[in-house]
Amino acid sequence: MFPNVGASFQLIRLACKKYRFIPVQKYLSTQYRRVEHVSGIESIKYFHQSSIVCGITPVKMPSLSPTMTEGTIVKWLKQEGDKIVPGDVLCEIQTDKAVVSLEFDEEGILAKVLIAENSSDIKVGTPIALVVDEGDDWKNVKIPKDLEIESLSSKTSTTPSQHVSPPSVGMTTHVTSTKSLIGPAVRNLLNHYGLNATQIRASGSHRNLLKGDILRQIEEQKLEAINIARSHEDATLPITTSSNSVARSAPAPFIDLEITSMRRTIAKRLLQSKSSIPHAYATTECTINGILALRKRMQKAGLKVSVNDFIIKCTGNALGRVPGVNVIWEGSELRQKGEIDISVAVSTDTGLITPIVTNVAVKDILQISKDVAQLAAKARNGKLQPHEFMGGTFTISNLGMYGIHNFSAIINPPQCAILAVGGGHAYIENTGEVEDRVNLTLSYDAIGISEELALKFLAHLKHDLESTSEVTIGIYNIEACVDSIELLQSLTHN
Repeated sequence: MFPNVGASFQLIRLACKKYRFIPVQKYLSTQYRRVEHVSGIESIKYFHQSSIVCGITPVKMPSLSPTMTEGTIVKWLKQEGDKIVPGDVLCEIQTDKAVVSLEFDEEGILAKVLIAENSSDIKVGTPIALVVDEGDDWKNVKIPKDLEIESLSSKTSTTPSQHVSPPSVGMTTHVTSTKSLIGPAVRNLLNHYGLNATQIRASGSHRNLLKGDILRQIEEQKLEAINIARSHEDATLPITTSSNSVARSAPAPFIDLEITSMRRTIAKRLLQSKSSIPHAYATTECTINGILALRKRMQKAGLKVSVNDFIIKCTGNALGRVPGVNVIWEGSELRQKGEIDISVAVSTDTGLITPIVTNVAVKDILQISKDVAQLAAKARNGKLQPHEFMGGTFTISNLGMYGIHNFSAIINPPQCAILAVGGGHAYIENTGEVEDRVNLTLSYDAIGISEELALKFLAHLKHDLESTSEVTIGIYNIEACVDSIELLQSLTHN
């Protein structure tokens, strides 16, 4: 009936839509085994699972970044029964770096959502939904047995108290060694509650009794404080422990903090980078009086830029003069890139992300400032697209706004260098003049970048920062630039 079934999946798909009855499905079930044996087409194996629907296409959790191993479904934008056309966004997925929209490339009907919203730690490759052909009875779709769907209900957030489950004291008695050390806090709790140290399970090293052991015993047996003697002199006068003192002895309240997938990935990559890349460091100190004066002139003219924008532009200029630092690893090959794309570290609520300012060498400081502002806003809102944070040839991390004067950063692979920028500080010269200075620390891969290239790069960067001019930042004339912007704005309004 179907010529050359094993060679054409599309023929089977069309035939399945035409012949949807039981005899045809039996035929397709027979063909399924042959096709799987010959070409291993995965989609065919789902045809025989439903007596109503012929073609079921599973939508799996995609890998939306090179480092993504699991993701979180933030929101479903399509509901069960909705029609899908190529380019439609099915859902929003939080990766290890940002929230990314998942587009579908085929036509069909969203038959079943397998993973609900706000489900986290979904492994890449896990089926998250089922799509059927238009016209099929999507309401009666059953989940194919071949799909390995991770049970989210079995996932529970673990807390420190769940890692260790001590046995009940009433069932098993662990006698504490009489030679174990008992601290003042432990002894005070024993006296307050009239407990015997030898009847409490000790969890400390060398079977020493800890304060937590006493508190656990108090909580399990719901004990109340008893009257105690204040001292040997007035031991005959019992003193009832106040409720305030008992409250102070109780465990302090705590809050379980959720660790996002982004933070977990950052930790893994930092550990991998620090343990596998031979980090070398070079530090210099730059005077930024010229930058501050030029920035003040620009502000008076209505051009708003930050000191970090100057650093990004000057870094791009230095990388252009020393292209041997503008290198990345592609597998085992070291590649010198023609374009200078600088990643700028931005702190968000979910972790650190590095959006990319592209083609820094050919942009002026005003365009760089605009790009940084837009990328930072999108990063904090979780709206960055993959191409806006994946890649880059060099990274800048600036902690000056937090009052940090000097630090060293960890290289962001596959890049080979990262520049750590500290905050400005005043320095008084012997002549009595006050200078504003910043500390710059370059961390570089000692395999990919030689010490000579690293020092040349820092020398060019220091020179550009200390002798910044209108030409250096690419605007040539501030007044003419302002006139051009005003003319462009008037034309836009008209």
